[in-house]
Amino acid sequence: MTLTARAKPERCFVEVEQFNKSNVDVIDISKNGIASFTETGIKLEDGTHYEFDVVAIATGFDITTGGMTNMGLKSIHNTNLQDEWKAAANTYLGTTVGGYPNMFHMYGPHGPTLLSNGPSTVEVQGRWIADCIRKMERERVRWIDPTAEATRAWKQRINALSDASLFPTTRSTYMGGSMPGKAFEQVNFAGGIPQYATEIREKLDGWVGFDVVRDTRDVSRL
Repeated sequence: MTLTARAKPERCFVEVEQFNKSNVDVIDISKNGIASFTETGIKLEDGTHYEFDVVAIATGFDITTGGMTNMGLKSIHNTNLQDEWKAAANTYLGTTVGGYPNMFHMYGPHGPTLLSNGPSTVEVQGRWIADCIRKMERERVRWIDPTAEATRAWKQRINALSDASLFPTTRSTYMGGSMPGKAFEQVNFAGGIPQYATEIREKLDGWVGFDVVRDTRDVSRL
């Protein structure tokens, strides 16, 4: 087997032959950045102008966490998730967030997410969430909320897995992307889908890591 690109801890375009076509020009903007968009193309900082029929905007995505922080979510403590996660994202099991009872998320921070096949991760998380809701109904649980201690432990787990790799050596998509002011941190579970599935499933038994509020009303009077 011949590799088409070197292994590296950042996303790469492995179909390098696409670059070697006569109709393709590769422009390095790392030191000569984009200065402005014009009516007919793009002008670089040194004044060089390139004309284009179509410009695909594919830079500056608020990767992984942005889908949640840009929703205007507020916790039961009246704090905004966007403010809470400025220094670092914090979740429990990559499916729940402390201060947001009964709120579940999938294919977001602290799940396998970018280090996995998307549908496979969503299937694991979706089944966990469905089983969690069924368990709540059976046990007459009104709401669950991750504890601060459990949240810290999960964050430490995420960091420990990442620190054993080369991911922290570069500011890549896997470490939160390159959005100005965004925290440099691992936002994915780097232990693989099977391990992730095992670990989150273990926590469901006994509501490990959750504050639980049960419905104590007499059902015979309802």
